[in-house]
Amino acid sequence: MSTEKSYNLHEVLQGIFAKLPDSYSFERDEKRIQEFFYRSQSSGNSVLQEIAFDKDGPYPSSGHLSQAFYSFLFTGLIKSISPSFNPCIISSDAMRIGFDRFCISHFSTPELGELETLAREFQKEFPPRKF
Repeated sequence: MSTEKSYNLHEVLQGIFAKLPDSYSFERDEKRIQEFFYRSQSSGNSVLQEIAFDKDGPYPSSGHLSQAFYSFLFTGLIKSISPSFNPCIISSDAMRIGFDRFCISHFSTPELGELETLAREFQKEFPPRKF
């Protein structure tokens, strides 16, 4: 049996963001986002194991993670009304529709549980903000 993943980082983020309340607004901080996913990967979350982090900078960072996040900004699934991208507002209902229609079958039941856990941890790390 193959252990090859049938999903990509974009789908992982979409699965996490789909589990958040709709119009989830949070303060975007690139360093904290990178560190959150690095810590989560180090904690053994299998859905994050394919992310390559560069540890030579001031903090661990992943260009692929940044690209996946920004793809949601470009498509409008994450919105911001400020040039600094703060606050970020996640269109979780739209994320959920896309995830359920196109991505959910790529994940096993335990992996879907990991996405749920990561969504809860994301909410703790980046509490909803009213701006």
